[in-house]
Amino acid sequence: MKLLITGASGMVGHALVRRLNNKGSELLTPSSSELDLTSELATINYFKKYKPDFVFHLAGYVGNLEENNQFPAKFYFSNISMALNILQAAFKINCKNVLNLSSACVYPTEKSILNENDLLQGPLDESRESYSLAKLSAVYACNYMSQEYLVNYKSIIACNLYGPHDRVQVGKTHFMMAAILKISKAIAQGDQVVDIWGDGTARRELLYVDDLAKYLINAIEKISILPSCLNLGSGMDQSIKEYYQVIAKILGYQGRFNYDHTKPSGVPQRLLDISLAKTLGWEIETSLENGVHKTVDWLRQQKIIEE
Repeated sequence: MKLLITGASGMVGHALVRRLNNKGSELLTPSSSELDLTSELATINYFKKYKPDFVFHLAGYVGNLEENNQFPAKFYFSNISMALNILQAAFKINCKNVLNLSSACVYPTEKSILNENDLLQGPLDESRESYSLAKLSAVYACNYMSQEYLVNYKSIIACNLYGPHDRVQVGKTHFMMAAILKISKAIAQGDQVVDIWGDGTARRELLYVDDLAKYLINAIEKISILPSCLNLGSGMDQSIKEYYQVIAKILGYQGRFNYDHTKPSGVPQRLLDISLAKTLGWEIETSLENGVHKTVDWLRQQKIIEE
């Protein structure tokens, strides 16, 4: 079986490729320089040449809130064109299986516990609306094509992810990685205070990337029975303050945290309802502490942070 993985150089892509390398499938992992997914012609030509049997669409154009607000058109058109080009190219070569990775940003901001039925039930987060709308459109594009053409184009909606190969660039780093880097820097510089935006009470759900990758691989055989979209998360959330405390304990940070109340805390809670996923075999294997340890070990191996 030929498996195409877009975004293979990203955090999820790395975890997926590492696991799939032992499965005996032929992996297609083009970089953005090899395949411009925003080009309809380039995408269809690639599909015609390599004829994948199954597609994991993980690629996306991402950035921080400032970039989202400054370049809303770029975020929208880059992400929607990638998704539509992938789906249309897959259909044209009769590839019946596409698994599209989405995120919780597709849900209304007014909801705290997020069920698959909550899609389109309220406004999206204004701070990243164009990106969220593109990701939401991709979910529905998969659904519409599955209904009309009897293909298996499905979407996984994941919570906040963390783990090895996450981005480490300033402004593009996910929450957990940013917190680890911030505390590591404080230790290296001998700082006794780490600043945290807001009051630290906002609750967030995190999932270790390898747990997601394992389920994505299992979905290869199960895709025909998956719903059009499926939440995958840890099913648990903790406060920002609690996450920082866990990281501090693992890294051995002895300083204190300063909560900057002049900065926004964000929405109080965003937790995925994973009850449907549990009926389809979803379970997490990696505890928060173990996941942080593995992430820290990878950062040290890469010489990104000190021992």
